[in-house]
Formats: sequence, structure tokens, C-alpha cells
Amino acid sequence: MDLHQKVFPLKALSPDGDGSFNVGTGFLISVDNQVYLVTVAHLATGKVSQTDDWTLWADQIQYAPTGTSETVMSLFDVGTFGNRRPRFKFLRAHDIPSVLVDMILLPLDPDDLILNASEIFHLPVDLVNDLIPGQTLYMVGCAPWPEKKVQLHSLVMPDVVHLVEPPQTDGFSGCPVVDGEGLLVGMAYGTVDSETVNHGQVLAAQLFERAVRYLDNVG
Repeated sequence: MDLHQKVFPLKALSPDGDGSFNVGTGFLISVDNQVYLVTVAHLATGKVSQTDDWTLWADQIQYAPTGTSETVMSLFDVGTFGNRRPRFKFLRAHDIPSVLVDMILLPLDPDDLILNASEIFHLPVDLVNDLIPGQTLYMVGCAPWPEKKVQLHSLVMPDVVHLVEPPQTDGFSGCPVVDGEGLLVGMAYGTVDSETVNHGQVLAAQLFERAVRYLDNVG
């Protein structure tokens, strides 16, 4: 399987106003015949914890392929009085509603150029069914950004947030994680790093369908 055809580099201007860019990886899924760009929320915020204060988010993310012009994708619609309404799907954390899960799903139009940038995971057909500890998983992300690289990881613990080792490389945030058959396991988004534990974190792909089907696009 050619995992390099599954991803593309993304960047977003930091909301901190220092002119720097946050960089990461994105991929495409299709749910109920709608295609979404999937990536981490912290690409647009630069923060570890994600909030529904939309003023702290970047206005847009950019698809940044090597050697071609960049494609800009707006994250928000702006109302008459300047209020922002997110165009993307998201999930709220169960314990603190104002805190969001670190992922966004941005719906794409049929004529969006990014649809030609990568192959699409079709859900639920391309979802993995069974996972076992010790299983080999594969990540393909952009590091050093924007180059694409494949990494092998071992599943430590399957859950809503899967733990893998070793942790992923910087720039892999937002990348797809697949099994040996190329079925989608989830999205890499962070690490657990302490004196005794050093694991990568992967949001389970089932959360993508939950965000699409059960959450209206409201902030």
C-alpha cells in the first residue's frame, strides 16, 4: 500500500500574531457521500487545550503542496456583526463542554482542488474492526515538514484514545494511522510524556463519524 497518497501537508498562521505558522498533516474521509478534510485542531490554535472561543483560532488553513500554489480554506463563516460560525465539525469534551477534542472535520465542495491531492478513506468501509495490543500500526505524516514519511508503531492500548509506542514525530499531528491492511485506525494528535511513560496518542476513527452525524456545526 502506498500511504504517501493518503496525506498532504497543512499549515495555519499562528493566532498569536507573531507571523509564524503552525504546520501539520491532513487527510480525507468520506461519510454519507460528503468528503471532509481531517486534521488536528491545534494546527489552527497552536495550543495543547482546545477551546470554543473562536477568536483564538486562525482564520484559515492552507494546503501547502511542494512545488505548486497553496490552497486556502476558511475555517469560519462571518456573520453580519462579525461573529464567527465554524464551518468544521468538532466534538466537545464530556467533562468540560467548552473544551474541544483536538480534531476538526472540514467539509469540502466537489470542486475543491484538494480533492485531487490524496486518496480518500471511505467510512465505515475503510474502518479497522479489531485491534490488539502489540499490533503494528503505520503513520504517514509530514516530517520534516512538508516531506512525507512513514513510521511504524506498536499499539500499547486500544481505546477511544489509542496509545502507541514510540510516540510520533513532530509534524505528524493530524496524520492518519492505519493497520497492515491499510484500514483506518485513527488520527495521531499528541503524546503522553512523563518519567515513566512516553507514548503517542491516536484518536479513534469512530469519533469522526460521531462528529459528523451527531453534532450540528454550532459554536
